[in-house]
Amino acid sequence: MPKIPAGVSAQSYDGMPDPEAIGKLNRLIEAGPFEVHVARTFSLEQAADAHRMLDEHFLGKLTLRP
Repeated sequence: MPKIPAGVSAQSYDGMPDPEAIGKLNRLIEAGPFEVHVARTFSLEQAADAHRMLDEHFLGKLTLRP
């Protein structure tokens, strides 16, 4: 579980697949434009660094590349 900074609230998410929610997401993506904000990209060799970054990072996505 990431450390939550003071003054920030967090909510858990079970991550269970929901066909209705996935269908809605697919329709939104197809309607476009759709943009994903990537905060930082790591090489596969830096995967451990990316995991450590999750403890302190909350905005944007972290990605791995070959």
